[in-house]
Amino acid sequence: MKLEIRAAFLLLLLCSLSLSVIAKEPGPEDGEWFVDLLLRQEQTTDLPNNREDIERTRLFFWADLNAPINSDFSLGASIYGNYGSDDAQDNRTNLDNSETDTVEVDQFFIQWHHSESGSAWIGKHYLPVALSAMVWDKDIFTVGISSVNEWTTESDAEVLIGFGVHRVEHIFSDQTNMAFAQFEYGQFLGDIFFTTSLSLVAFEETEFLVADGVVRTNSTEALQEGFELALLNLGIDFAIGDVGASFSIEALNNLAVDDNNTGTRFNLVIGDSSVKNGWQANVHYQDLERDAAIAAFNDDDWWFKTRMTGYRISGSFGLTDDTAIQLSYFDEELLAENTKRLFLEISSSF
Repeated sequence: MKLEIRAAFLLLLLCSLSLSVIAKEPGPEDGEWFVDLLLRQEQTTDLPNNREDIERTRLFFWADLNAPINSDFSLGASIYGNYGSDDAQDNRTNLDNSETDTVEVDQFFIQWHHSESGSAWIGKHYLPVALSAMVWDKDIFTVGISSVNEWTTESDAEVLIGFGVHRVEHIFSDQTNMAFAQFEYGQFLGDIFFTTSLSLVAFEETEFLVADGVVRTNSTEALQEGFELALLNLGIDFAIGDVGASFSIEALNNLAVDDNNTGTRFNLVIGDSSVKNGWQANVHYQDLERDAAIAAFNDDDWWFKTRMTGYRISGSFGLTDDTAIQLSYFDEELLAENTKRLFLEISSSF
């Protein structure tokens, strides 16, 4: 079975690459294909309980189709694949949110362009708003309804309002429901762009994670209560000479429980590796108490999900306008444990 999945993945990859070449300049009535590839070599050391180090290679693949139906509606669909040198049976012990050796339809939705400033999505889709890595792993699938409206005011302020109701499709549990609302405001003051956003995310039926054995670093009491998360983000975009940069602070609170319920994250980004010969440096620091977020749903690039403090330092370089290489180092602490991760990644979009 594993060989069949790998063969299907490789066949899918070749077919999608061929389709992207054939449809380089599709007409608007035909829709557009977008393909993303991510190749990652990982080394994780100093794991808890004297566990052996992890070395593995994983290839992630996404092929997205956006096809207009008429002036008001369009159809969206995407196929996701993940092939790895590790076994799928190790996904649980490796605290993964994406399954190894799989090919599946991860999105199938109708998008309603109800106004010049907004759209709504219904069906299986990724969340159309950006949530903090402390709260959400962007690779998790959901089924539900979302709406996002963005516009510019007379004072050139940028405003976003988004909301949605979804069922979460995690690889180990698909019983949890969530709802989110987000308000974002951005304004230029001189050459500096200031942003602030407030995100509210509620999860219910999280007790299924206990039954499914996906407690991870949460307490069972919190998972039985549910999670009501409030996330505040303050950020600035500025320039250091001719180099763009951004800095943001995120504060998280789980209003459903009284203890061990807060999180903080700092983000610094300098440069831009999305262009040819462009370089970029990232520094992220986060401190998450045990029940500040759902440990099964936040970013699985971090080994410890909650009850941790740690930092990530990354450097990347744009080989072309569509391809970049990145090296990331993680240092994370949970109680007396101090685990380190090293990622070497090549990503490409076309």
